[in-house]
Amino acid sequence: MAFLYRDWLDAAPGRRLLYVPRDFDAESEYWSEVLARLPQDAPAKLREGAQRRRDETKSWAGHLPPRAKDPAPAEVWFAVAEASGPPILCKTLSGEWAAGIDPAAAAVTRHQTLKADNEEHVLLEGDGRVLAMEWWWDEPTTRVLVLANGSFLLNEPLLHRARRPLALRVVRWIGPAPRQIVFVESRSPTEAQAEEMPSPFALLGIDPFGWIAAHLGVFALLACLAASVRLGRPRPAPAPGSDRPAAHAEAIGDLLARTRDAAAARALLDAYRRWRHPPSPAPAARARRH
Repeated sequence: MAFLYRDWLDAAPGRRLLYVPRDFDAESEYWSEVLARLPQDAPAKLREGAQRRRDETKSWAGHLPPRAKDPAPAEVWFAVAEASGPPILCKTLSGEWAAGIDPAAAAVTRHQTLKADNEEHVLLEGDGRVLAMEWWWDEPTTRVLVLANGSFLLNEPLLHRARRPLALRVVRWIGPAPRQIVFVESRSPTEAQAEEMPSPFALLGIDPFGWIAAHLGVFALLACLAASVRLGRPRPAPAPGSDRPAAHAEAIGDLLARTRDAAAARALLDAYRRWRHPPSPAPAARARRH
């Protein structure tokens, strides 16, 4: 992927790329905050549940994928320094971006850090380890910013006001509009590339695409079952009711109602009544006797 990013930067001047390796999990910090803010009279079940979730997420660094056995050369992009232990909080912050930042209040997490050479400009260090660096690509308008992790970019970490100035420095690095910016979050660009292009079905293994596909599959199955032929003993069709004496008159009434001609309907009804019930002839007057 490093070659892909390099080709994109070379395609046009003024492009910028922000790269953040996925080396941070805010869930453990979140549950620690929940425990700290629980009142003293909180239910024991609620406190135990929060403690269990915090303990389960403390070891997030152990669930990271292993480094590739044959990674791409670091000269193509940049190098990552292996972590010497579990994630810790930086006691000191230095560099341009550290101005006005209280390290204790910011509590920036440090695990795997970056390796900087002479071509890269270090912006932030934690305990003497590189956390943020940038470099120019052929010209000053084309730049790359790499952060060691997203411990001051994610939603939960930004609840701490002391970390917001660091996120603001990232926003200011992007510069005013219009800009062509790409934000990349991944493990490490120096990992070996896959020998084959990933299949579109590989998205099913990434949350939440797998759950979305499962729901769509269930809905499609229900739609097919609803539209399919119903199997079982056939039921007789309901009687149309045409054998009722009044059915013919009702049908004629419906037809007359469609014409919306009340005068013609009355004339037909009068003609029908005269035909059905003709008037009886008047009796002959008896001759008077003289």
